[in-house]
Amino acid sequence: MRAVLLAILLPAFQLAGQPDNVLEAIARLAGAEDIEALDPSEVEMYEYLADHPLDLNRSSRAKLLSTGLFTPFQVASLLDYRDDSGDILSLTELSILPGFNPETVRFLAPFIRLLPHGRPGVPPGDSSSLKSSFLSRLSVRNSEYSWGLKAKTAFGDVFSLCGAASSSYSDPKPMPPSAWGLSSSFSPGKGDLRLIAGDFNARFGQGLALWSGMSMSGFSTLSSFWKRGAGLSQSWSYSGAGTHRGIAADFRKGRFVFSSFLSFPGLRNWCQDGKPPRISFLPAMNVTWYGKNGQLGITSFWQSEAIGGSSNGIFYQAGGKVATDGRWSWRGCTLWWEGAMDCYTQVFAFAGGATIPLGGDWRIAAVARFYPSEYSGAFAGAVHAWSKVSDEAGIAFGIEKRNIGLTVDLAGKRSDSATRQAKILLKYPVRLTDDCVLSFRISERYRPYEPVLGHRFSSRVDLDWSTAGISPLYGEGDGDAWKSRFRFESLFSRSFAALSYLEAGRKTGKFAAYLRATVFFVDNWDDRIYSYERDAPGSFNVPAYYGRGVSASAVCSARFRFGKPGGRTRTLRIYSRASILRYPFMKEPRPGAAEFRLQASLDI
Repeated sequence: MRAVLLAILLPAFQLAGQPDNVLEAIARLAGAEDIEALDPSEVEMYEYLADHPLDLNRSSRAKLLSTGLFTPFQVASLLDYRDDSGDILSLTELSILPGFNPETVRFLAPFIRLLPHGRPGVPPGDSSSLKSSFLSRLSVRNSEYSWGLKAKTAFGDVFSLCGAASSSYSDPKPMPPSAWGLSSSFSPGKGDLRLIAGDFNARFGQGLALWSGMSMSGFSTLSSFWKRGAGLSQSWSYSGAGTHRGIAADFRKGRFVFSSFLSFPGLRNWCQDGKPPRISFLPAMNVTWYGKNGQLGITSFWQSEAIGGSSNGIFYQAGGKVATDGRWSWRGCTLWWEGAMDCYTQVFAFAGGATIPLGGDWRIAAVARFYPSEYSGAFAGAVHAWSKVSDEAGIAFGIEKRNIGLTVDLAGKRSDSATRQAKILLKYPVRLTDDCVLSFRISERYRPYEPVLGHRFSSRVDLDWSTAGISPLYGEGDGDAWKSRFRFESLFSRSFAALSYLEAGRKTGKFAAYLRATVFFVDNWDDRIYSYERDAPGSFNVPAYYGRGVSASAVCSARFRFGKPGGRTRTLRIYSRASILRYPFMKEPRPGAAEFRLQASLDI
């Protein structure tokens, strides 16, 4: 049966290949509207995985979960399949597993490897391999300096230790670091038990109760309609913003996974700023059952926080949430939901939706949410239209065929019926030739309660070319290639604003170099345009363009490998970036900026 399925599905799936642009894959997996909407800490994690792809057939449950790439349901499905059928031999085979599909697998491809290792029922493992990674970064902008350091050591799937530290341009002194993080994990035996100490993410259900790290607002693609709860995972970023600091553990028993942690909100500020925080404890627990077609889970946490003191002692306030969530798939249809009760205010919040296939690769989806104004969204990350998961009700619809999509979101504030908005987003790529794709993106946001900024209309046109081949569906082809992108983006809200850039370069197996020139006319800060700029991994660069000016940048990278095949190897990667920003079209003089960044990483 396995061979029959592969024979049927392999020819169609092999056309997809692997997206060359890792950031595009990150945006799709994260459910982001575009690259500019990504969270820097999230990008750091994905970029590390792109440089160190996960061996899917050899990784333990703990390692699979620690990456944050997979939901616990996907991990359970993957492990069950490996126990029954052995190694996964192709992306096609992975796509037919419960919890996976060709689209998801296509964007997972840059971060995984499929190497044959064992037989059915033989637990994989990499317990004897010691691997280490080191990264250093130095940046100079005008007369200011910033730096960053990262290190990670892992002993197979059993133990890992990682740390990061950095300073920013705004720091008065380069030392001590203004931000740092440290995390370790230990998974003895077969990996059913996993312990984490330090910085970690906790992402359960649809994010209505507990969701740390990245939280998207808005609905751009059907993948952004629901959350991919990965449970507990290590955090390895410079800032660690939004993550927990404390101790955590999870344990797998049959179809159940038990997760719990104790974090200390405010501890990060105390460690980095040296200011004693008010005492705050956050114990939490999650129990999830994973079946063949879905999952059911319960999440709860409680927080005790000091709010003041008197001659009689310290006053405390306490609050928490209890939530239940589920996800179920049947005949291509997927249903997901989460309901949560705020134990302090005694109010109920809900988020849920469904995806239905229409045939011919078309899909539709809808999601509804209800967040009372009394609902605290301090640790939540559910889908939302405004700045936080509170005081909001809305419904979103979407229809999509591969990279062609239309989404509509209608939302309003619970506390003020006059505060409401409608947002429409359309994406449409057109294949001109085998090497060239033209993409259109149009969005409109309407807020009737804002007399000046009520309408925010944005349009974007991208023209991509690659000698390795490119398509609107599958992205760029593999291999060495010359590449270029031309973009024109316009925005109208308070006034008209526009940005255009041309980027071109060459990529090979060991070297890459890109040049970029940008021109922008943005007269009002409310009309600022964000545009991603190529940079070294871990240095996610999305400046906000404002004013009338030009910018130029050059990015180069090189990779060198030392050692013998099959033996101990070392990989050295070097990145450099130089950029300049000027405002020659301004009536009033405005200072520009020049920046240079050098980064080196070593893998052993």
